Amino acid sequence: MIFFLYVLLSELNYSANEVWVEVYEKGRIINAKGNCTLKGENFEIKADSALIFESENLDSAYLYKNIKVESRKLSIFSDKVFYNFINSFAIFEKNVKIESDTYMIKTDKVFYSDLKDSAFADSKVSIKDKIRNIEIEGFKMVYLTNKKKGKIDSLIGIKIFEEKDTVDIKGKRLLILDKTFFITENVNIISKDFNGFCDTLLWESDIIKLKGRKPELFARDSKLSGKNIEIFLENKKLKRILSKDKSFLKTVSEKKDTLYLYSDFLDIFLDDSLKLEKVSGGRKIEGEIKR
Repeated sequence: MIFFLYVLLSELNYSANEVWVEVYEKGRIINAKGNCTLKGENFEIKADSALIFESENLDSAYLYKNIKVESRKLSIFSDKVFYNFINSFAIFEKNVKIESDTYMIKTDKVFYSDLKDSAFADSKVSIKDKIRNIEIEGFKMVYLTNKKKGKIDSLIGIKIFEEKDTVDIKGKRLLILDKTFFITENVNIISKDFNGFCDTLLWESDIIKLKGRKPELFARDSKLSGKNIEIFLENKKLKRILSKDKSFLKTVSEKKDTLYLYSDFLDIFLDDSLKLEKVSGGRKIEGEIKR
């Protein structure tokens, strides 16, 4: 016979197929097995089994296997959970997946605070941006779910999937500010149209900025360097490059002539085949052609 237990403590309801209670002087321990469900005002937790600790109020709970936590903002899946109801703090372990309408995070262990709206993971983390079709891998993640801000201290890589291309970005650290990425230290970006190197890369919508000591960009038969390089995309295609401060361009024509240009800044426009369409420079522009 299925035993059903319904208790209301601290605005929490819980139920299971089997329940037994151990009563102590300072409180009690509730053991639950089979189809365990805990419901609060803004969340619902399901698991195969649960161990719930109470004193004057509901203190904490351990949940095991096939765990699913659902709230208004997101869903969390794992094999083991410790939940502190007083501080709204949880530790999720083994096969952890955090999912919302816009992103999905996978890892082995997550510390999650509902009050701080933050998730922290010390182990390997995979993040998928469902809207922009971006995948991120790294270690040591902190993410503020509501503010869409986060960081990864040890970045493995970022993949941005376009319609006919995949952009790969390598670096050491990543900072996420809503729709903007900051990648730092030995950054390498590779795509079908171009590849580049820099100390710091900023990706914001259709603009990519390469900054640092000596950023370099390679596109087809051209090489560009400068202290600040901005890449402008149009319909996910490279259309314009702006280089500021100590800019140098080397490009090879179809006739195998090599053009060298030096200027404080260079504004470069490309056609659909990534050939130079137009180049303009600052007040002091120097160049030469070698045949």
